[in-house]
Amino acid sequence: MRMHIERLDEMSPAALEGLLADLGARGDVSSVLLLLAEDGLPARNRWPEIVAPAGVPVVGGVFPRVLFGDEVLERGAVAVGLPVSIHATVITEVSEEVAAFEARVADAFEALDPQGQTVLVLFDATSSHVDALLSALFEQVGLLGTYLGGGAGSLSFERIPCVLTPQGMLEDAALIALIDLPSVVGVMHGWKAISLPLQVTASHGRVIEALDHRPAAEVYESLVESHSGQRFGDDFFALARSYPLGIMQLDGEVVVRDPVVRDGTDLLCVGEVPVGAYVQLLYGDEDSLLAAAERAGDRARAGSARVEAAQAPVVGLVLDCISRVLYLGDRFGEELDRLDLGVARVGAATIGEVCNPGDRYLELYNKTVVAARLGASSG
Repeated sequence: MRMHIERLDEMSPAALEGLLADLGARGDVSSVLLLLAEDGLPARNRWPEIVAPAGVPVVGGVFPRVLFGDEVLERGAVAVGLPVSIHATVITEVSEEVAAFEARVADAFEALDPQGQTVLVLFDATSSHVDALLSALFEQVGLLGTYLGGGAGSLSFERIPCVLTPQGMLEDAALIALIDLPSVVGVMHGWKAISLPLQVTASHGRVIEALDHRPAAEVYESLVESHSGQRFGDDFFALARSYPLGIMQLDGEVVVRDPVVRDGTDLLCVGEVPVGAYVQLLYGDEDSLLAAAERAGDRARAGSARVEAAQAPVVGLVLDCISRVLYLGDRFGEELDRLDLGVARVGAATIGEVCNPGDRYLELYNKTVVAARLGASSG
């Protein structure tokens, strides 16, 4: 038994069909994880016929970039043929059905045992209420499984069909895939606080309206411009990507939030920021981010028990924020090179990252790298 990793540089429907058919024909492939770069995607209505030849469940998503070893692909796909089954739960209309999350997740896991398995969560990054969905999931599963995942979608932040499910390629949806393999994760970001704490005095969902009772965008831009010596132009994200916000936690950890759009005097973030939370402006130089990625790989390797040859195979899965790719530029290859998982590695440049490191609560991160050894159990 082993995992089959395939790369596809040509994103035509025929090429994808052939790739999935070849994987499905292998006797040791029971499911497929398919990671797709957004450039050159087939039309939404083609996906049922594209995945059908596989003959096994195919799940995954569309991302600004996909990762193959030390390479960053702007076009194409990476597929992993898994030797185990995937149980997929699809949550549609994530932005609309908050009240139903708890019941829907409970129904999905009623007859399942997630003990020692991997819970892969892929979601439309433009959806509201992802945090509420993660809370419902954690309430149901707790620490029985290991969580990892991230936000799918376009670098333009416009909503597109981006979550690949048994129901097709969907928008405003989330996929919760229970993979019958253990995993060990490391999560790090490398950003450091450069401001005093600011209280979020008005917000709703992913929108911050006021910081210390002042218009959020004005406060944020003033701090960034003062530190950077630059002015915000028409492309807000061009400068904002270097200056995330950090939500301060009781245990001293910081959960990063990425402001991606200015809407009047409001800030739209990837992930919710609750009223009453305290945030700080963060900044990281290239070396601190690279060092953090190296530590994430170290933690995943250090947390893995020795895997005997007769046990499940292991593959590295990296979910690294697209804004880190953009920030590091030509040096992002160095981040991948330093992120050593000790095994073959694939991944995606995500818009928000999901992880529960160790025994902590399930979190939605931004500007963070999540590194996992899928198939390895914790030591």
